[in-house]
Amino acid sequence: MEKKKFEQKNGTGVLFTNNKRETEKHPTMTGKIVTPDGVEYRISAWTKEGANGKYLSLALSENKEFTKEKKESN
Repeated sequence: MEKKKFEQKNGTGVLFTNNKRETEKHPTMTGKIVTPDGVEYRISAWTKEGANGKYLSLALSENKEFTKEKKESN
């Protein structure tokens, strides 16, 4: 039985534990989000501790694989 490729819906995101993390500067979690209009971004998250307890600090960056696919299909 062939596995279907997972297709993420617009307006959703996913984070996974970063198993390649070597230093505190590397994100604790990584994944991707898709905006409501279908643009994909890479998302990185760092677990931090503040005055009110633990929180996630987030950063978005261009998903280079997605951008490359879009350019090749045009």
